[in-house]
Amino acid sequence: MFWFNFNMMKQIVNKFDYSKLFGPELGAIDGTSAHAFERLFLIIAEIMEYKIYPYDVDDYYYPYWEEMTSNIKRSRMKKNLYLHLGMHKTASTSLQVALYKNQDKLREIGYLYPVAGRPENARFGHHLVAWSFVANSEWIPEVKGVRESVDKNLILKELLDEIDKSGCDNIILSSEEFDILSDSEFESVFQFFSEFNIIPVLYIRNTIDFIESSYKTSVLYSGYAKSIDEFFANQRSRLDTFQFVSKLFYLSNKQLILKDYEAVKESNDLITDFLCSLSIDKNHLHCGKYDKGVTKLFPKFCLWFIAPQALLWEREAEKECRRS
Repeated sequence: MFWFNFNMMKQIVNKFDYSKLFGPELGAIDGTSAHAFERLFLIIAEIMEYKIYPYDVDDYYYPYWEEMTSNIKRSRMKKNLYLHLGMHKTASTSLQVALYKNQDKLREIGYLYPVAGRPENARFGHHLVAWSFVANSEWIPEVKGVRESVDKNLILKELLDEIDKSGCDNIILSSEEFDILSDSEFESVFQFFSEFNIIPVLYIRNTIDFIESSYKTSVLYSGYAKSIDEFFANQRSRLDTFQFVSKLFYLSNKQLILKDYEAVKESNDLITDFLCSLSIDKNHLHCGKYDKGVTKLFPKFCLWFIAPQALLWEREAEKECRRS
């Protein structure tokens, strides 16, 4: 006699033809299909990760239960979680648009690009997921003077629910906003998703090129008019690249996929490269054109100021990294 969660029991009820499963009662004490059927209850509950509370269990009848359930846990396949972390200014938006446009096709081949975690004002990337782990809400950017409201528990619950219902074994999350997280915040990310096989994917570029591209975009498109010193001081992305990569390498158990953005851009395009890294055939998708960023020439005299300061910034970050 036992109590059970009906959601678990439905997994059994919907899969058997009872007219064939249960034959006439002939007084057999073991060895029938009915006896085999009743032994499935606890095994299925264990596979579905429900809690089991034994009550007056006779060890004579269940001597191998602990060994059996531990084997089930070891054999359960973890879902792959591909965590594309940017960085900023490495064509992340182009990649996210391609994944967004192909989300249905990706799902057909077993890759889920979740709807949950993507803000309405930037619906291509999973920025809400990244912001859910930011300790200081002031790091969350403002859009038209309004800072995005982040309900961490709701966002992550919706994400996990969507993953569970999808039936996909491969999950792709993409947001360059992950590159603003500190080491301790990244530890929280990996701890939360510990039930997954986490494979970070990171595209990096040298500091001078990164600052040039960021400053260029800010001046040309955001009307940025403050000094370069202030631009550096308010830089959200991490510039301690060595420490950043080392931490990801450690947390991911050496599964980090690390790419040189400039090399990828010269030899191929980031979308194709990313899909190949995940063993996805691009021919299954419609990716469109790859956006290589701002093409308008940036005044050379600005770079004369940026380059020395960027080198100084990179060296200071590396020194700080070595101290830690």
